[in-house]
Amino acid sequence: MHALRFTAGPLAGRRVEVTSALVLGRQAADLVIEDPQVSRRHASVRPAGDTLEVEGSAVRATPTEASPQPDPPPALPFRPSPQRPPRRRSGVASRRLTPTVLSFGTVVVTAIALVWYFAMR
Repeated sequence: MHALRFTAGPLAGRRVEVTSALVLGRQAADLVIEDPQVSRRHASVRPAGDTLEVEGSAVRATPTEASPQPDPPPALPFRPSPQRPPRRRSGVASRRLTPTVLSFGTVVVTAIALVWYFAMR
């Protein structure tokens, strides 16, 4: 007899017998799962010999003890990327002479132009 055991989510701890094809989803499903991350027809589960076949759009199934897990791929050694020398920053614009003089000069010229404009009226 095949069964699904839910380990997380709204059906956590529940065990469901699978005797024929079973559709899981939020709507139009044999087993309704109230979760916003589950699509309307999320997955279909059906018995296939000694195992269950799972077909769906976003399925994450954990194999049972009956189905052996494949060996993980060998771990690759960690190689950090080569260190680049830090870039020399030219500094904050307000602490540099040229932008400060140009900004101050613009303010002074504008003030003189306004005084002259209103004096001529």
